[in-house]
Amino acid sequence: MGQTKVSKGISITDDTDVESTETIIITMGTPTNATLGSIIVHTISVSDNDVEESKYQSISMDPSSITKTREKPLRLHLNTI
Repeated sequence: MGQTKVSKGISITDDTDVESTETIIITMGTPTNATLGSIIVHTISVSDNDVEESKYQSISMDPSSITKTREKPLRLHLNTI
């Protein structure tokens, strides 16, 4: 007699890449000497758990109080908004 149930593990590897939701689709095949149930396609959505870092920083300062403390050149572009 063959198997009527089976368990399989799916490994999901975490990374630090910001990605859209990924999908795993499992479709049941044609069984021998058995009948499939009404649901033969199973869809699993894997949501990303990484957050995109902001590419821009907001800085508030008084231009009269800026002090340079580095040896290399420091370039600031200050605009009044």
